Amino acid sequence: MSIGTLLAYTLVSACVLILRYEENDVVGASVQDEVELSSRLFACIRRNAEPTLFSSRLVKLAVGCASLCTIWLGLVEIFLVDYIANCRWWALLILLLPVVLLVACALVIWSQPQNAVQLPFRVPFVPFLPLLSIVLNIYLMLKLSKSTWVRFAVWMVIGFAIYGGYGIWHSTGNSVSDGDDDDDDDEEIGEDGCVAKKPEDNDSTSEHSMLLPTRS
Repeated sequence: MSIGTLLAYTLVSACVLILRYEENDVVGASVQDEVELSSRLFACIRRNAEPTLFSSRLVKLAVGCASLCTIWLGLVEIFLVDYIANCRWWALLILLLPVVLLVACALVIWSQPQNAVQLPFRVPFVPFLPLLSIVLNIYLMLKLSKSTWVRFAVWMVIGFAIYGGYGIWHSTGNSVSDGDDDDDDDEEIGEDGCVAKKPEDNDSTSEHSMLLPTRS
């Protein structure tokens, strides 16, 4: 299995977690965000509450922390496998720390309220199944050879260079945003707060009036 496929699976699993715990309306923070942080980390008694800006950000932070712990765990298993096999206490401690942090991140994510929007398909056993997918995919990526990572890095640099040098400036999204800016320049906000079109230049209107015939 290629590194691109594993990376895509990892990103999809992370997006499933983030979107499942995303708040319905991201405009403004909820009043509940004023509660102390210690009382919000493990809000298991409020499983039916609606997700807030605070809870969605907390889930994103926990997903990132879980990914870093998985990388830590994989590197320990790769480079310290001999010391772990010999039951060296410091190696076992280094191996145990990311496991404990990973379980803590899973509990923090699980304790947050989920989005209640009904979809045709919803991934079951959230957050544990997506987290397991992230752990396995990152572990498999770390087991790939160095030459695979080198080729991946080279192609990523080439891709970002093409996108940054050409794609981003010739994309349809960029042209649409430029058109919106031009429309905004043609509008002005009045004293009553209403948006109105700017009047045309007086010189052009005066020239047009000079061409009109006059009645004697």
